[in-house]
Amino acid sequence: MDLAVLEGLKLQRFTWDVVDTNTYMLLEGDNALIVDPVDSQELFDALNGISHADIIITHSHFDHVSGLNRLRKTVRFTRVISTAECSENIGNVYRNLSAAAEPFLMFYNQKRGTKDSGIDAVKSIDSFVCEPADVVFDDTYEFDWNGHNIRLIRCFGHSKDSLIVLLDGKYMFSGDTLLGIPTATRFIGGSTSRFWKEDYPLLERLSADVELVFPGHGEAGSAEEMLAVNVMPEKYKGNNGQNA
Repeated sequence: MDLAVLEGLKLQRFTWDVVDTNTYMLLEGDNALIVDPVDSQELFDALNGISHADIIITHSHFDHVSGLNRLRKTVRFTRVISTAECSENIGNVYRNLSAAAEPFLMFYNQKRGTKDSGIDAVKSIDSFVCEPADVVFDDTYEFDWNGHNIRLIRCFGHSKDSLIVLLDGKYMFSGDTLLGIPTATRFIGGSTSRFWKEDYPLLERLSADVELVFPGHGEAGSAEEMLAVNVMPEKYKGNNGQNA
């Protein structure tokens, strides 16, 4: 569905109903910029007439790449961009968590305080892998997309293969690094310490310029509001960690 107009670009959001994971798509002519492709028929209907797609993967968890294989087959020219570690992890059923879909969903629903709706659907999901990304990086990566600056910055708390996306420095696509609920750092590869020492200070610095955050789950909001739902443990207070 249409969500907003950012710098003259129409932003659409598509949600995977199994785990309410968001895909975001910006369009410019027959070019698309897609963040975290989910297996949503609405998304693939909207791709009619699109010949080029830059696809950014915020992290390797299966719910954020459930539509990637299909997307690569649907759009003629695709370029997938991720951290180097994410590129490796999407090719492993244990690292992308598709081999553990049911407990993943149970943990997620517990985290957001909802019932286990969707578990039956997840039980029917087969483990899967994806081919590596076409462009990988370790710390930061920038490129021009139809006259707009796209900056990708690696993060570590939710999973150490994560990234956040900045569009023209004003809009953030945060994946699961920043949400309307506390950031989950207990998945395999996540780190509570690195979230507070590296991710949180980075997000605080960026929040001064970011006008709106589009998270991997839930509704858009301000960076300040999303940061506020994360209560810093005493042992991390006073941290002055730095990130890229």
